Amino acid sequence: MVKTKYVVIGHYANDQLHSMELFDSLIVKQLRKEGHEVLFWKPSIIFGSIRKSAHGLGKWLGYIDKLLIFPIILRFKLTFIQKDVLIILPDHSHGIYIPLFLGLPHVIHVHDLIAIRSGLGEFPQIKLGRFGKLYQSRILKGLKRGERFICISNATETDLLRIAEGFISPEQTDVVLNELNYDYQRMTESESVERLKKILPEPATPFFLHVGNGAWYKNREGVIRIFARWKKRYPKKPENLIIVGEPPSDKILRLVDELEQKERVAFLNQISQAELEALYSRAKVFLFPSFHEGFGWPIVEALACGCPVITTDKAPMSEIAGGHAMLLPMMPKIQEIEEWLDQGVNLIDESLKKAYQDKASERIEHTQKFRPNTAFPKYLKIYSNILNSAHE
Repeated sequence: MVKTKYVVIGHYANDQLHSMELFDSLIVKQLRKEGHEVLFWKPSIIFGSIRKSAHGLGKWLGYIDKLLIFPIILRFKLTFIQKDVLIILPDHSHGIYIPLFLGLPHVIHVHDLIAIRSGLGEFPQIKLGRFGKLYQSRILKGLKRGERFICISNATETDLLRIAEGFISPEQTDVVLNELNYDYQRMTESESVERLKKILPEPATPFFLHVGNGAWYKNREGVIRIFARWKKRYPKKPENLIIVGEPPSDKILRLVDELEQKERVAFLNQISQAELEALYSRAKVFLFPSFHEGFGWPIVEALACGCPVITTDKAPMSEIAGGHAMLLPMMPKIQEIEEWLDQGVNLIDESLKKAYQDKASERIEHTQKFRPNTAFPKYLKIYSNILNSAHE
């Protein structure tokens, strides 16, 4: 027997938001597994077929598909939707569509709000153009009219309530921590070395690890500077630094060169989750001194593999680590960085001590609440409560 119908609003494929597309698929797959009928609607690639890219001309053609054509299609499809159907927006950036759903039960999953906060001028490190500010303003305007929200961390919930003060109340929000989209497990040294032979010329050489894209708030600069300071203190130590994510910018490459670490820093991109699992398992320390996060996936992934983590003493990083990471203050301005670098080096030294390395089982145990299939049952309960309230 078919149960309640849901409508899930998916992501535009040309935007290449792979992690969010995985999240879309997770919700659709799990709902169908529970026996629910699910409609999955997302913007079609029409004008975007002229240039399939998330940048340049392709980005602007994508806006036509997402902001002009898709709303028209949505309006038409919604005329056939009954009021006992729940609309699920897996991403708060879909806030631009919320005015179309007013009067229908709906829920919005809220991830990091960095783009919206950038549009509000909260981050001087990033400058949005006029259209970027307008786009983020439209998203926020839509969110302010939303009914129910699921936030990925307490920090994200706090940000949402602050930037939408007077429009969204705590009674409208729930917090459900993310679940891992891959079942990361600690591998033995021999297993990880064998798996890493495909991507590393010398997989047995010890290394520190960082995972994240090149966005300013990920703080690749801080990672590299801490590593360089540690190598200066211990020039004969064999550890290298591996950075996983998109290719480095010219600025980052210049920094590596200036700090004379060109032979010690390697950049990897387009690796598999199985290879990343091996990196986490093999790394001596995971460095993640991020400025801001909505959640902080790599922290959980590293801890799930037993890897010691050094991250920023700020939510949600500290919240997600849950007392199982070394915490470093926020990186200050470059003129005041010396003490911060020494603090980072000292934390590395503490993390490398055998007593701390041997706490892998405690780190792994902490991540059990993030394991696959831990979040969805909580989503489903919230979805059901929303529908039940709508029918009262």
